[in-house]
Amino acid sequence: LDGTYYNTSLIRTENSPSTWTEPRCESCSPGEYATQNVTAINECFKCMPGTYQPSFRSNGCLSCRAGEFQTEFGKEYCEPCSEGGYCNASSKLDGGFTPCPPGTFNDKLGQS
Repeated sequence: LDGTYYNTSLIRTENSPSTWTEPRCESCSPGEYATQNVTAINECFKCMPGTYQPSFRSNGCLSCRAGEFQTEFGKEYCEPCSEGGYCNASSKLDGGFTPCPPGTFNDKLGQS
C-alpha cells in the first residue's frame, strides 16, 4: 500500500495467535514515503534534500516552495531563507542564499 512499508521483523508462531493479528504493513512517518511501485522493506524512503513531507502514510515528498530550503534527508518541513537576501536553490546547504546587492535590503524571511 502507498505510504506503508513491509515489516519483516515480525515473527509469527503457531502457538501464539496474537502474532498473526499484528499488521505487516506499517505507516510511514512524516519526512518519509513509500509507493506501491517500489516495495519499502523494514523502513520507508526518506525525503531527499530540497523536499519534505509533513504527513504520515505518504506516497511522495513535496518540493520546498520558493524562498525555502531543506538540506537534510527525511524532514517534515522546509526552512525559510534568511533576511538580508534571497534563496534560489532549495537543496543547497544555505538554500542558494544570495545577499542583497549594495544599496538594497530585505527584512523578510523566505524571499526568493
